[in-house]
Amino acid sequence: INFGHINGKVVYQIYDTKGNIIANKNIQATGNTTEEVSLNLVPGVYFIKVVTTNQTIVEKLVIQ
Repeated sequence: INFGHINGKVVYQIYDTKGNIIANKNIQATGNTTEEVSLNLVPGVYFIKVVTTNQTIVEKLVIQ
């Protein structure tokens, strides 16, 4: 996950279409922070939710 130009505390979650949380982590982002996430996900649709002090972003993740 690339956090772009986010600076500060970040919480990210990866969850499935039923709302089950697959991964949940707090990190300290500094500019162009990249977090490698290694999960054995079955093919399907998942969502990544990134929460900072200023914004919440949700992106769709498709595993084939």
